[in-house]
Amino acid sequence: MRHLFLVSLLSLAGVLGACKKNDPEPALEGHWTPENSTLYYYDGAGTLTHQEERAGFQYSKMAITKDSLIYRYQNTNVMMLNSGPIIRQGTSSFSFFSFNTTYHVLIKELTDDKLVLRFKITVPPRPTAPGGPYTEHEEIYSR
Repeated sequence: MRHLFLVSLLSLAGVLGACKKNDPEPALEGHWTPENSTLYYYDGAGTLTHQEERAGFQYSKMAITKDSLIYRYQNTNVMMLNSGPIIRQGTSSFSFFSFNTTYHVLIKELTDDKLVLRFKITVPPRPTAPGGPYTEHEEIYSR
């Protein structure tokens, strides 16, 4: 009888341990502070021509809601508030519309306190012919 009780107790412990609640997924929504940015410049053939590291890049703050992105652009001469709608595309990307341009953004990393975004922009920052030069930005944010 004692052996049966011990087996039952161990079985119950195994079942309860297997029912552990999963940790919630990190949320893209919220306030983010820029840490740094890397710009990758490509020619029309897709060859990397050079890259540029930036610390404290152009956005001083960014907030993402369920359906919009809001950022404050700031440099030594200008401060501007801008916002635009976003369209989520699963959990790994979204599109953002601003200044008559649509940006397709890849979410490379998302944790509770870190966000890494990679997006592509034509050079100059207006649509060019297919196969033209472009820039990819990789931007790192923290909460």
